[in-house]
Amino acid sequence: MGVLWSQDSGYATERRKWETTHTEFGPPGRSLVYQEFPLMVYRAKRAETGGKPILEHHIVGDEQEERNLLSRGFVSGPEQALARLEYWEEEVG
Repeated sequence: MGVLWSQDSGYATERRKWETTHTEFGPPGRSLVYQEFPLMVYRAKRAETGGKPILEHHIVGDEQEERNLLSRGFVSGPEQALARLEYWEEEVG
């Protein structure tokens, strides 16, 4: 059984702020425009005892912060982070 929300309710008003298309809550409050930031960057590492890889992630708010974390070994996706870890282990090993 679903809940019906009035378009005048506080819940519907808040939902409209975040929607990009028309919904049962009313017209959208945001335009559908690509925004580069914020984005998430990843780094994979292993514990000193070995085992499965551990994924670290950080949310980046601007280009300067992205460059900073990329210089510290972070990459744009979890798959790339795991591939970079495997490559590094093969090169060092």
